[in-house]
Amino acid sequence: MRRFRWLASLALLTACQSSSSDFQLGPTDANVAGQFTLVSINSNPLPVSALVTTAESWDLASDTLSITADGKWAETTVYVVTQASDGSTSTRSTGVNGTYTIADQKINFMQTGGTATFTGSVRGSSLTLLYNGGHFFYVRT
Repeated sequence: MRRFRWLASLALLTACQSSSSDFQLGPTDANVAGQFTLVSINSNPLPVSALVTTAESWDLASDTLSITADGKWAETTVYVVTQASDGSTSTRSTGVNGTYTIADQKINFMQTGGTATFTGSVRGSSLTLLYNGGHFFYVRT
């Protein structure tokens, strides 16, 4: 269920934001290991609306991606969920992980137990990911 929420939210999130299909990644640095915090999606700063239903709305409040030198990554996303019935809010988080390889000067991410794949590039203190037609900009923390 967590993986589905992550994928559904990311898919809806990128669909709702202005797409940047012509956005190009630069070549990645050799050292990609580190912890990165999401700053913007398609140049829109956080928080951003991720999912809206008749019952609730999910705003993506924060996202942290950790990349290790041994070819693994893990991501934690925090959402603020607002109930349509009474306006009450709660915080929910999801986590996913996987492996990566570096080829053709890009980082190729694969999700464990899922079908999600995406590419990225670390340049200095920033990480840019391309996923589902959107670009996600992170800074090293």
